[in-house]
Amino acid sequence: MDANQGEKAYLLHLLDQIVQTLGSALPSSVEIVLHDLERLPNSIVSVSGDVTHRAIGDPATDVLLQAIVSGHADSMVGYQTRLPDGRELRSSTLIVRDSRGE
Repeated sequence: MDANQGEKAYLLHLLDQIVQTLGSALPSSVEIVLHDLERLPNSIVSVSGDVTHRAIGDPATDVLLQAIVSGHADSMVGYQTRLPDGRELRSSTLIVRDSRGE
């Protein structure tokens, strides 16, 4: 394993721990999803909560995919989303990059 792959594995493990810890501390109305963008389209690698019924191996949302395709994959806070069943959510996306900016 090269140094970059080691760093990526470490970051994913650390972020998974954060997802699970925050998920257990926050109310059930909160869902936290971790994506590995190198695994697109089925990029979900960790989930805490069950608001949208997503699971590991499920695809990224249209919002995330559009941001990636447009080249504007930056953090977004407090934007509105709507689920297929009509529920409206307030969502935030945090993009985490490794030490090489990837």
